Amino acid sequence: MMKKLFMGFGVIVALLFCSCAKTAYKAVIPSDALMVAELDVKSVALKSDLKNQKDDLEEVMKLMASEDDSMVKAIKKGLEEGCIDFLSPMYLFVPNDLEEMAGFVLISIKDDDKMAEVLKALGVELNEKDGVRWLSMEDALFGVLNDELLLMGSEQERKPYQEMLDRKASDSFFASEPGKFMSKNAKDITLMCDFTTIEPRDLKALVGSFAREANIPGEMLDKYCEMLCEMKAVVNLEFNKGEILLNLFSQGGDKDRFEKMFTEKISKDALGYIDDDHLYGFLAMSIRGEEMKDELDKSLDELASMDPSEGAILDAVKDYVEQLNGTMVAAISGRNLNDPKILCLLPTAKSNTVSAINNLGAGGQFDDYLKGDGEYTAFSLDPSYKFKEAASPTDKISEAKDCYLYAYVNIAQLLKQDFGSMLSKDEKDLLGLADYAELKISEPEHLSLSLKLTDDSDNVLEILLRKSLEIARKEAN
Repeated sequence: MMKKLFMGFGVIVALLFCSCAKTAYKAVIPSDALMVAELDVKSVALKSDLKNQKDDLEEVMKLMASEDDSMVKAIKKGLEEGCIDFLSPMYLFVPNDLEEMAGFVLISIKDDDKMAEVLKALGVELNEKDGVRWLSMEDALFGVLNDELLLMGSEQERKPYQEMLDRKASDSFFASEPGKFMSKNAKDITLMCDFTTIEPRDLKALVGSFAREANIPGEMLDKYCEMLCEMKAVVNLEFNKGEILLNLFSQGGDKDRFEKMFTEKISKDALGYIDDDHLYGFLAMSIRGEEMKDELDKSLDELASMDPSEGAILDAVKDYVEQLNGTMVAAISGRNLNDPKILCLLPTAKSNTVSAINNLGAGGQFDDYLKGDGEYTAFSLDPSYKFKEAASPTDKISEAKDCYLYAYVNIAQLLKQDFGSMLSKDEKDLLGLADYAELKISEPEHLSLSLKLTDDSDNVLEILLRKSLEIARKEAN
């Protein structure tokens, strides 16, 4: 029954919409919420052209709900009469209660009477008291409906719902600093996480069983929990002209750590070594090894504790990395992925780089694979490979010079190689919509991941949705 309910709300999103945007309903979200996700339904619907694809979506939903076609018809009827305010965002949030870890869905309502009819068609029981309809299914409470909102969650007691309904706007999430930070950076889909109100020991207790299964050492888990409990972060997803863009904005303890690791932006000279002939991808980052000393020592000491036999090699890594100061580059290119050109470029350390790498246990076997020009040292598994001398980088490669870290993957180029044979036809078709992907850190608190499509269209979501519908039809049949 619950499966039918959630499937029904999938149709709700698909069969939009009319009304005016409201904000009062958002007051139910607590100010200390651990996570809040926002879906800008109006923006997503316009960008995906859902109105013109309504028949296609109905077809797929009917296939998915073939055992109860009346449910789809009932929802469609209720929505066409207009009961949900789709000009206002939908929310999913998790209150700050580690014992319960309850999740809630919040939707703005245009007509609660019509919404009640839709819910009844889904088999939901409604009990009205003091202008509020309490929702239950199979005698289990799971939500509340009034003339402003529909609130559903995993909580089965009335008290938490009533407390949220009684909350003043001034005491809600969007009146808090994290809420304002989220609003400032909101896009089509936005997620805010704030773990600063949690003690590291409580977070560790919550993820302890997972950590044990993953064989994460206790000291390492302590470190990760401390890091998480220092930060607030907003992640947003935006659909633009020919592009899908994901941004991460962080606040808190990450900034000092970042500024120690990345002290300057990527060198344009280092980028000139990348061979752009049939380039599959590259990673470039600017670091100052001596400023990473504390973090590096801790991480490598943890690795050494897991395997003491590797202690000497890890000490050599420490000594070498701490001397690095500048841009590091790794790139792969070539006409055939089975015989690629691989470049690993390191800023030349204070000590002899060849000797330093051989000290890692190679016993001199890397002598033929390393070449240096005083400023950079290049490494390849192919001793006959001639490294391209520094030159002016192409436009795409030169974009990295404005970043602290930059990664580029040519998806279209990879699909032409054997990599494409590892995928099913549907997966290949879906990936075939993409031209390339790039990840960049251009500011200490801002990471972005962009997926560029081969079709430079305004209707990115519409393109993705149509392709997804084609695949859904095949699976349903």
